[in-house]
Amino acid sequence: MAVASAAAPSTDSSTQAARLAAHSAYLDGLIAMVPPKFYFPADPEEVARKFQKYTGKQPQVPKHERKMQANERKRARLDPDQANVAEQIVANAEEELAGGEGLVAAGNASGEGNYAGLNGGVLVSTVGDLRDRLTVKLQEMRGSRGGSTKDAASRERKEKQPKHQAPKRSAQTAAEAGCANGASSAGSSGTGSKRAGSALEFNKIAAAASAPKASNKKLSTAQLLAQAEEKERLRRDRLSAPDGGGEDAQIYEWQKALEKAGGIKQKDNPKLLRKTLKRQERQKKKSSREWMSRIKTVEKAKLEKQARRTQNLSERKTKNKNRAASMKKRAGFEGKRSFLN
Repeated sequence: MAVASAAAPSTDSSTQAARLAAHSAYLDGLIAMVPPKFYFPADPEEVARKFQKYTGKQPQVPKHERKMQANERKRARLDPDQANVAEQIVANAEEELAGGEGLVAAGNASGEGNYAGLNGGVLVSTVGDLRDRLTVKLQEMRGSRGGSTKDAASRERKEKQPKHQAPKRSAQTAAEAGCANGASSAGSSGTGSKRAGSALEFNKIAAAASAPKASNKKLSTAQLLAQAEEKERLRRDRLSAPDGGGEDAQIYEWQKALEKAGGIKQKDNPKLLRKTLKRQERQKKKSSREWMSRIKTVEKAKLEKQARRTQNLSERKTKNKNRAASMKKRAGFEGKRSFLN
């Protein structure tokens, strides 16, 4: 009995080991069925050759050689005898980066990150490294195209929301609140700093809400002429000074030159502004004359139409009277226009 009981655990352990080995072989077979291209990073040159066809960069390889290379890659991909598995790809990468340029990173016991890939000469060992690199790359791309991050987007969304007006408080309540704030600031540093921060935010929001909106209305030609004459007077005063206006005059001239080079139209020439103002006055007078002529034409047409209508009505009335007078009398009742009864 003792021998049988001692042999039982060994039989169970051997059966369990065989079952685990069978499961492991089955899972390895399933993994081997997945093409390596789905879990290995693609070759950057291959990606650029496939998707960046019209970048204006001249290809370094002749066209016929590129076609031959593409055909060879296609044959190798479709040849079942040359199908590379993960181990072969890793071995090939180790051979290419022999000399310390590439390292094969082993995964942990749970199986996460139990692979290695090459991307631009940098070895990727775990899924966490891939996620970190992907996050950094996305942030760089978002910053290069001028997009906003998630925090900035949420901040903009909160700022766009309508701010609800707080109920008006009386002067006594406001004074009590001010005293309470003063007492709390004299208290503990933690609560004091927190309340001070909220007060600062409230004051900033109130100042932003009460700030007047900038007017986008353009200045008229007369206003521009007045500004230009004032600037011209100041410029003459600066030039008449002994130091020629000093540094302020040079700053003004440089600023004006930069604006002109940047495409901003300079409307500070009094002579041109006077000509523009005179031209606008002439256009206004011409438009006024044309408008008055149009009003007179419309009024004349209206009077003519009314006169024609009055004439037509009078002619119709006369025609009706003549027709009634020309009607024949009834036989036997020539002297009586109406009925007897």
